[in-house]
Amino acid sequence: MRKKPQLVAARRAFTLIELLIVIAVIALLAAMLLPALSNAKNSARRVECLSQQKQWAVAFYEYADDNDGWMPREGYHQNGMVFWNNWAQVQNVASKDVWYNALAPYLSIKPASSYALPSVRLPFYERNSFFHCPAMKLPKTASGQIARFSMAMNSQLINPPDVSTVSFSRIRDTTRTALFIDNLLEDEKPVVPQQATDNLGQPSAYANRFAGRRHGRSGNVTFADGHAQTLPGEKVVETKGMNVGWAIIPSVDVIWELDESQ
Repeated sequence: MRKKPQLVAARRAFTLIELLIVIAVIALLAAMLLPALSNAKNSARRVECLSQQKQWAVAFYEYADDNDGWMPREGYHQNGMVFWNNWAQVQNVASKDVWYNALAPYLSIKPASSYALPSVRLPFYERNSFFHCPAMKLPKTASGQIARFSMAMNSQLINPPDVSTVSFSRIRDTTRTALFIDNLLEDEKPVVPQQATDNLGQPSAYANRFAGRRHGRSGNVTFADGHAQTLPGEKVVETKGMNVGWAIIPSVDVIWELDESQ
């Protein structure tokens, strides 16, 4: 008895039109998803940056507690003025009480001075470095002899004639007085063009060097009571009038200077 032939299901390849349609759908989905993924990545970096600033603030308190209430210094220079610190100055024994060296042991990380030699400097600038905001845009000149900081101590806490440091107790309004801020670097967009263009990346900074566009249209500030906020650049930097590019006066969201009555 002859067997009946088995029916074989017909197989048909995709046509060119069908392939083009599939590719177009995939491209459309990718175009829809990529901005969301980018926003999620940027948000994660902003939160990580806030967390690091808060940990520096905790180290700040612990240092002050161990040193009879005295703050760590803002930079290498003893006169209360702040400029770029070169790596020789960062490594100098005179900088042992500057925040970037003095606070590091409280965070169980290496001080900035340990990165002074060119052969070991690269990790200092990596995005996972505790000295840098993960969202920062590092300038091409960062490989030179100047140490650049994308997070900085408030440069108005220690000013002449009260040098080289002051007591933490001088901070009266701890909820609004800045302790650490996102620090503007050369290749980053300022809030307004009138902000400073010199010494960007110095170890301490003021409103005129606030990186208020690092996280979209905002930047991070950590305050003396330990809380941290992402603030629109316009809430930190004056955008109109005679004081444009500097701090907003009178202070609303951020106070920079200490109580002068103490």
